[in-house]
Amino acid sequence: MIWVVQEVLRSGVSVILDFGCWSPDERYAVRAAAEAAGGTFQLHHLTLDEDERRERTHRRWLAAPDSQIRMTDDDHARVHHFFMPPSRDELVSGPMPAAPEPFETWSARG
Repeated sequence: MIWVVQEVLRSGVSVILDFGCWSPDERYAVRAAAEAAGGTFQLHHLTLDEDERRERTHRRWLAAPDSQIRMTDDDHARVHHFFMPPSRDELVSGPMPAAPEPFETWSARG
């Protein structure tokens, strides 16, 4: 999907991604992909209490079960464990850190 986003950005159209990006590495990789395509990256992070987040996920699934993943309480607990809130530097598009080992660049993560 990121490669499609890059093509859209190269055409001059804005893109909003509303998925994943659970870790700083994922967010920096998306940022690098957007910037490589000539786009400007902005990260917006919304905070919800856990009950509201689960309820919204459930309502989305009820409204469009063919395009959503149904999540159990165990699923929610499991994925919530992996989420790392963005840092201030991420939220203000601060300096890009070096790509994680063994990659030389963010785009090399492929």
